[in-house]
Amino acid sequence: MKFLQINLNHCEVAQSLLEQNVIEKNVHMALISEQYRYKNSGEWVTNNSKKSAIWSCGNPRRQISKKKCGNCFARAQVNGIAFYSCYLPPSLSLPQATSALEEIAEDARENRPAVIAGDFNAWATEWGSPRTNARGKALLESFAALDLVLLNSGTKPTFSRAGTSSIIDLTFVNTGLASGSSWEVSDTYTGSDHAAIICTINSRSGPPRVPKTVPGYKIETLDVEMVQMLFEDLSTSGSAEERANHIAEYTKVACDASMQRRGKNPSRRRPAYWWNQSIAEARKDCHRARRAYQRSRGRNILQGKETSPGKNYKREQTQVL
Repeated sequence: MKFLQINLNHCEVAQSLLEQNVIEKNVHMALISEQYRYKNSGEWVTNNSKKSAIWSCGNPRRQISKKKCGNCFARAQVNGIAFYSCYLPPSLSLPQATSALEEIAEDARENRPAVIAGDFNAWATEWGSPRTNARGKALLESFAALDLVLLNSGTKPTFSRAGTSSIIDLTFVNTGLASGSSWEVSDTYTGSDHAAIICTINSRSGPPRVPKTVPGYKIETLDVEMVQMLFEDLSTSGSAEERANHIAEYTKVACDASMQRRGKNPSRRRPAYWWNQSIAEARKDCHRARRAYQRSRGRNILQGKETSPGKNYKREQTQVL
């Protein structure tokens, strides 16, 4: 099962882009913090403060059950897995944050296996932060007895704003779900100051089933004369089964020679209704500009001269909390 987690920073554009991104990434579930709006439907669960949500966005939709709306989290069960979408705002005091973490941990003890993900606004060296702060310590202590594995890997920031960055979006899963899982910070433009995190977990027992792939072709590119020429020399021999197999193989060769292959699209999901080619090109331009900016980060370019930021560079990096 593939899910996406992101803090939308209460941005309308970010939520609209999320609708397109889950289609392109073939995502089944979205775990959201600070959504711009929430949907009043059976496919959407939000917490009491409307600051975190769970969205069943796959095709077909997966049934949501055992819902719970906490103060800093929403919980829903899908395919026997309890998904938690969490958001602990930086405005919470340490006692308030600790109480919220204990509430999540207490609920997760009764609902296993579990995926606990969200924006915790906490720092700890365990997930790549330069140091462990008080909230990070409280989080580690609250989750210590839950048989959880932290899927975060690497030091790529999940949050960036005005030249500062940090890793505050975290993903925990029970040990049984961690085997064979994947986790990555996506480079896809989100419209938010948080990156999208794409995670895949194996919710089945035993090895995952490999779907059969059937080649597809662009009918409009068919070269009829090429097909006719190829089949002029076709001859078969042997039993009826052998002849049928030979014709099937020859037909595939003819299709490959006379038509263009379609791109892979296993989900066969349509884009968001507002998505078009001009928006797609604009997103590509945005990605290109962002990569150029990231390559130049840490260099001061003035009148064609580059100067090293020196020792003061680290001092400019401020803590989010």
